[in-house]
Amino acid sequence: MQRGYCLAMTGGSRWKIRTGKSETAIMWAKLVDPSFDCSRIIYRPTDLLKILNKIGKNKDYGKAIVVDEAEELVANTGWQSAMNKAISLAIATGGFRRTFIIWVTPTFDWIDKKIRKLINGWGSTEMHLDQFHKKRCTLRFFEIGTDDSGEKIFKHTPKFYDHVDGRVVHANKFEIKSLQEVFPELRAEYIEKSTAFKEELNTLLYEIVKTEENSVLKNKSFSSESVQLLVDSALQYPIVKTSLADKGKVTVAQVRYSFLNDGKTLPERTYKDIANGINFTRKINK
Repeated sequence: MQRGYCLAMTGGSRWKIRTGKSETAIMWAKLVDPSFDCSRIIYRPTDLLKILNKIGKNKDYGKAIVVDEAEELVANTGWQSAMNKAISLAIATGGFRRTFIIWVTPTFDWIDKKIRKLINGWGSTEMHLDQFHKKRCTLRFFEIGTDDSGEKIFKHTPKFYDHVDGRVVHANKFEIKSLQEVFPELRAEYIEKSTAFKEELNTLLYEIVKTEENSVLKNKSFSSESVQLLVDSALQYPIVKTSLADKGKVTVAQVRYSFLNDGKTLPERTYKDIANGINFTRKINK
């Protein structure tokens, strides 16, 4: 490999996930670089930077790398931004390292536009059943180019030449065999690594979602009708009754304690709304 090359591997026009793009990427990497193994299948942006530094330090050029983005990460804009930055660096420095990088992502549009302009190729995979009702993966391959200003992005069907009579043959559709058929041991190792990463990711996402969920509940605002019903409930608590009788008003702390003592947890803002509602009503009645 005389220069660096970056290829985006995405889902097809109909389905974006479960189309065989990851296994096709691994198959391609193995064919380009026979030394390719699962140690160069990357999930984290930091891992990509580490392996690029290692290649540069050891001058171990011409290696293939697969950046496999799990579909669960797609909605995380922070992760996507970090991955885009890592890929940008990989493309910028891929020339002297002569790395062959395949970036697996569900759709081409989720790649930052500036990076899309620098990507060399685009592979799109579709899964279908052959005549024997066996699952097969079809790969469509395009070269990426831009207009003179570099703003508009085009995909070109590569041209292949028939050496017999010099004809130009347009061929961008290929049938891809299963990774299980060609490299069974590599596939088994990949499945193990992928499963371990997704289990770790699921644990992390659970904590993230739980935190976001608690934040929503904490800051949730109730309608005026709902607050009024809570005010009516609060007026039945002994501490609230006593405070109104002695001081003519109630504090947020007393309202909070009353509801918590009754086994009812409310957003902090709501305790304040209830206290204000009670005090306002008391003031009007006077």
